[in-house]
Amino acid sequence: MTKATANLPARFRAPRWRAVVCFVGAFVLAGAGFGTYWTEGFSWLEPFGALLSLFCVLGAVDALTTRVELREDSLLVVANLRRRIYPKSSFQKVAWAEGAPPALQLQEGQWLFLPRTLPRGLGPANTLKAWLKR
Repeated sequence: MTKATANLPARFRAPRWRAVVCFVGAFVLAGAGFGTYWTEGFSWLEPFGALLSLFCVLGAVDALTTRVELREDSLLVVANLRRRIYPKSSFQKVAWAEGAPPALQLQEGQWLFLPRTLPRGLGPANTLKAWLKR
């Protein structure tokens, strides 16, 4: 077993600070809504704040569940509360540009853009290239 295959499955997750920021936003918005209701009575701010708080909670759940996993024979992408598995043989090449996550070109010519769970820089693209060549 080589060093490259010993690291599989490799998992890339979204940073935890994204979920923390979303949860803090949800609590702040919920607290602001209760505060305005308690001091001024019911207004349009309470339903709007509740809706924004719900979006913050959904964003936190998405940040906690989003991941990219490299397996021996497939690529698992969990994003937007959806799970997709792509066989390794369906990819042709890996592309990377500064400021953007790596993308994989499918055999049909379409591009699979990965979620922003991978660290910045050229390292993740090189990891994907090495996984694809194996």
